[in-house]
This record gives sequence, structure tokens and C-alpha cells, in this order.
Amino acid sequence: MIIKYNTARLAKEKGFDVPTLGYYIKSYTGWNLLFEDKKLGKYNLNECMGISAPEQCILQEWLFNQGFFIDIKYISQNEVQKGFYYSIYYTIIFDNEHILIYWLNKFNGKDLFSGFDTYEDCLEIALQWALFKIS
Repeated sequence: MIIKYNTARLAKEKGFDVPTLGYYIKSYTGWNLLFEDKKLGKYNLNECMGISAPEQCILQEWLFNQGFFIDIKYISQNEVQKGFYYSIYYTIIFDNEHILIYWLNKFNGKDLFSGFDTYEDCLEIALQWALFKIS
């Protein structure tokens, strides 16, 4: 699934610059998702022309390379409290062999009592949350 515009904008602000076939292009009606050929190059390098619109898994891999691991689980405790929940971990490698893992947040759903209806909706919010943590 292609990430939403707000996620793409945040990813660009945090340094994501991976060429993709999809871009959000600014037009007189706002930002529109377009699929262009590869000759356009790295659209993120153009300040205002466009923003890369990768699939969620591409951004998730980029975040993994930045040290963020996103864990998504389906939890069904009862009829009311079920759905997809995410948790985010941050890893730091030091001395080329030791790894510190920080659990940044507990399993989160769309509210206190329910998870997300779809895996993709849950992953989109987790991607945004991890992007906010990049300084």
C-alpha cells in the first residue's frame, strides 16, 4: 500500500530520499498522487516539485536501517478489544557487537479499547510515530 501524503511529507522532512515510481506532485488543486517513469529521478531532491510516495514496506525498511523496528500483532482478548496493535523498538549498536534495544512504546491501537481494523492502517500510524522520533 502506498503511504499517505502526510506520512510522505514527514518522511521527506526526516531525510527519506529513495526513488519511487509514485510521487505526490503539487498542482493547483493540492497534492496529487501520480505514477511517473524513472527518468524523473530523485524527486525529493527538488524542493517543492514532489515527494516520494513509497509503499509502506519500503519506508518500514528505511526506518529499520535508521534503527527503528516496528512490530505489529493481531490481538483478540474479547469481542470488544481486538484488532491490530503496534509497538516500536529502537536499537543502538556499540562496540560493533553489543546491541541496546529500547522499547519506545507499548502496544498501541486506535484508542484505549480497540485495535486498528487493518494491518495497513496500523502500519501507517506506526510509520508516522517512528518518523516523529527521528531527530
